[in-house]
Amino acid sequence: MNRTSRYSLLAVALCGVAAWQQGSADVKAGNSQVLGPFVGQTAVRDAANVSPKLIEFYGTDLGFSYAHRGRLHLIFGDSMGVEAGDPIEKSNGGKFDDSFGSIDLSKWGDPTKFAPGHIPPVFIGQNPNSTEAAAIDVGRPMEEFKTPIGGFSDGTNEFGVFFTYKPMGCSVDADCPEHTSCDTGLGEAGAHWKDPAGLTFPCNDNFTATT
Repeated sequence: MNRTSRYSLLAVALCGVAAWQQGSADVKAGNSQVLGPFVGQTAVRDAANVSPKLIEFYGTDLGFSYAHRGRLHLIFGDSMGVEAGDPIEKSNGGKFDDSFGSIDLSKWGDPTKFAPGHIPPVFIGQNPNSTEAAAIDVGRPMEEFKTPIGGFSDGTNEFGVFFTYKPMGCSVDADCPEHTSCDTGLGEAGAHWKDPAGLTFPCNDNFTATT
């Protein structure tokens, strides 16, 4: 997964240690407790995100984690740098806005020691010599609403799963050989379907909504 380096704060709740009943597949969970935010405006920042330049990282959404080479890696969805809503990594023109981070498991490998005021700071990817949080670059535009939906490691390589939405348009049947016919009554709203940036939605100019 190539890493080049809205809008809610991501909080973490630690569930009680699950107790496996011997001889049974049932899992029993203890009480849950909110310990504090992992990332966002009020989270404790990793020292590397504070100096030499304080990172601009206000909040993010989603969050998927996997262990890889001694660190817990996290991939986040649409992220913003400041409260006003500006996306991270302005230098890419908003082409990417999904952030990533990690936790050192050699220091924070025992979750039973987590407590309010004592949770691991997440090192957020940060572009060198800048205040920009780094964005995940998958080689195609992944701006707002195009987002990671999972990640995993095989011990050697990291893998990310991402969601993007671009319909395929047609003007004649031959444009879509896998379908029997092309519906020329449908149009598009938003970015052109051939443009990988932006969102594209099918529409029908003759459709009238009724209530």
